[in-house]
Amino acid sequence: MRDKKGIFGKFISIQRYFIFLQKNENEGIRNVRFCPKAHRFLKPMSFVPYLASFPEFRITRTIETMGRFKVALSIFFCICFSNCTNDKPVENTKNNTSKSTNTTAQFRAIESQNSGIDFVNKVDEFNSKINYFSYTYLYNGAGVATGDLNNDGLPDIFFQSNFVGAFLFVNEGNMKFNKINLSESLFNKKAVGTGISLVDINADGLLDVYLCYSGPANMPQNLKANKLLINKGNFQFEEQAEKYGLANTENSSQASFFDYDKDGDLDMYLVNTNSDFQRTHEMYQLKKLQHGDQVLGQFHAQDRLYRNDAGKFTDVTQSA
Repeated sequence: MRDKKGIFGKFISIQRYFIFLQKNENEGIRNVRFCPKAHRFLKPMSFVPYLASFPEFRITRTIETMGRFKVALSIFFCICFSNCTNDKPVENTKNNTSKSTNTTAQFRAIESQNSGIDFVNKVDEFNSKINYFSYTYLYNGAGVATGDLNNDGLPDIFFQSNFVGAFLFVNEGNMKFNKINLSESLFNKKAVGTGISLVDINADGLLDVYLCYSGPANMPQNLKANKLLINKGNFQFEEQAEKYGLANTENSSQASFFDYDKDGDLDMYLVNTNSDFQRTHEMYQLKKLQHGDQVLGQFHAQDRLYRNDAGKFTDVTQSA
């Protein structure tokens, strides 16, 4: 056809504007009758020269074909919908009914007054030192981890907050939790709390807790030290990040523990982020990146890989 839309497309669009074509026995148009509102869209008889510009198609042929096309299209959709409903015959009505009802009850909300979990991550948006303009990650939230900290077979919940420490909720069973008050000295309340990981780092059968911290670019790095809480049993913890070599101060987001060197103990991969966005472009200059850790360390944003050497973690980022 000579037109992108074709005769059918033009006929359909004009038909939407209530235009009616009548044909005579000689396969020609006898008149074109418009409804009262049609003149707003098209001039009278404008459709006739359009069809006349296609000598290879007869007008009546087009109209009749269009009618057959609509009928065929209707039959096609009826067959499709019929096949869709009959593709999978119902073999067991009882089983199908039970499945359909179960899918509507996958989760059940439990109010805090019933569960005992009343944790709220409070963010002070009007803090003059740590706010969105000084620390863009302010609204990223902190972390949460679940694990059986007392080996009673029930998963407990450990929440890390941005500014007010971390909170432990002990699972008492039947979706009831008891909040344990931990010493504030265990946490870094001068920085922004981020990720949390539960790991049996000393292989004594008790899950320990690793907490990550970050903060604005103008915050002294020594204030951003990560914390490692060694589980002493009965929900007693001792902070030993320095002892294990894991008191990283480079704007950490999350830590992952795994045995990368296959020696039977857990190593650690630490994700750090850049908080100095005014210098972000410098990090992507190839010449500076080629200098490696010495330059990247200025941004306190390079991820770190720590190898566990008999309980003491060594930074092997460059050598690995």
